[in-house]
Amino acid sequence: MNFTSRFATLAIFIGFLFPLSALSQTEFNPKVGVNTWSIKDEMEQSGQSSHSGQSIGFDMFIIDHRFLFVPGFHYRRLSILNQEGGFTFEIPKRNGVHYFTIPVTFGMKVIDIPAVNFSLMAGGEANFYYNLDANDLELDDDRLHGVFASLTGVAQVEVISFLTLDLKYHHALHPIIKARPESKLRGWTLALGVKF
Repeated sequence: MNFTSRFATLAIFIGFLFPLSALSQTEFNPKVGVNTWSIKDEMEQSGQSSHSGQSIGFDMFIIDHRFLFVPGFHYRRLSILNQEGGFTFEIPKRNGVHYFTIPVTFGMKVIDIPAVNFSLMAGGEANFYYNLDANDLELDDDRLHGVFASLTGVAQVEVISFLTLDLKYHHALHPIIKARPESKLRGWTLALGVKF
């Protein structure tokens, strides 16, 4: 996917948000997070698959009473090396896959009291491959899919009306590596943010 089509997709997405936000209460939630990923076929073959990752992005909370519509835009980095640990913010210089994701989730506030809000959401994500570092595994750009989809579930706690903590589960529907049809990502994200 070239830069022009990526930009057009993003422009349409942002343009879609403004009419919706005019009808309901809207909150902006920038966040940064760490991820731990496993790859399905790697897990089945070796019994161990652990890939760290990092993310930064934002979500828009469009709220109608207790119901939520939450689109977003995130940059993610995924280490393609099988590692010992999962959640880590250490960024090695090599072996990273870089991609953008557009999550679109729906949910509701389960607990809504002055000090604490607790929300549950679920939906889908469109993932757009962006770049691959020079790596030790002989992977190149042509061996990765440009777009793949996943499902996600989110639990979010909001404390003191502006600090957020998210726990997300991601379940890819399509492979990331073309030659490996079962190279589907499974992963968790832990993200800290502010909401205003």
